[in-house]
Amino acid sequence: SVSHPELESLKRFLSQEALDAYPDCGERSIFGRSVHEEWTYFKYLSFSDSSLDHICQFAFPPREYNISNTTNHRMDSVEDYTWAAQFAQYLQYKALVEGYTSRMWEWYSAIFLWKASSPAPTFRGALYDWYLATNGGYWGVRAGLAGGSPVRLILNLRDWTVHVINGVPIAVSSTSVKWSAHSLKGVALANGEIPCPEGQFDGNNVAHLAGSLPWVGESEPFIANYGVQ
Repeated sequence: SVSHPELESLKRFLSQEALDAYPDCGERSIFGRSVHEEWTYFKYLSFSDSSLDHICQFAFPPREYNISNTTNHRMDSVEDYTWAAQFAQYLQYKALVEGYTSRMWEWYSAIFLWKASSPAPTFRGALYDWYLATNGGYWGVRAGLAGGSPVRLILNLRDWTVHVINGVPIAVSSTSVKWSAHSLKGVALANGEIPCPEGQFDGNNVAHLAGSLPWVGESEPFIANYGVQ
């Protein structure tokens, strides 16, 4: 699976020439084209799939470039590229953990992640690299588990439903769940409250609350169309 060390780690095993030659947006190759030979040597994997570049989506709306293995855009710097890679990993692993957790005790009984560490300087899957530096994937897992909190909320990004995880063996009392929405710039957009009819959440259980949150963005969400979770 794809992984991306933080910039300080990249500087320890890539030359300056290779750092300056970070891949273009929409790049789906693992060698040649816009992929420098050093990136290939260290097992680079693309963050692009058939419909979306998961790095460049933070700088360019997905509809502005052609993802079919042609590159029309590039991040402004390797710093921006690496930051976006961390954010992409954060969202990926957070969604992975929350997805499995949302069906815990119903379909699953535990989550095992292989592998958490990297056996060498590389671009392959890990939550911390050869230099023991954590990446966005680590923080995504931590956020998906709410820092280890046994009682936490999950928002399904496909249908905007809310789910309550109670990982303790006793019921937890609650009358409602309060939510708020903010832009990527931190601007408050909306808020609301979802009632909990039963007044409690059973122990070792996932409560799937009725209804869904409203979309509060300036344009229609593209998440479902582009397979992002």
